[in-house]
Amino acid sequence: MTDIDALQKAAREIRGDMSFLNASNNAETWLRHIKTSMDSTAKAIDVIAANQRELSDRLDKLGV
Repeated sequence: MTDIDALQKAAREIRGDMSFLNASNNAETWLRHIKTSMDSTAKAIDVIAANQRELSDRLDKLGV
């Protein structure tokens, strides 16, 4: 999964959670969904950070 794919997946999940929040009266349930979205976003950020480190290392090896 690329960093863009991970971000797009997290964005879709967040949008889905927002739709769910609008239709739900159950605070515990929507809080679980928000946590899931936050976890997905954190994972996407981890992927971006790893890709950035790898790119930086490669550029350093090339002397750029």
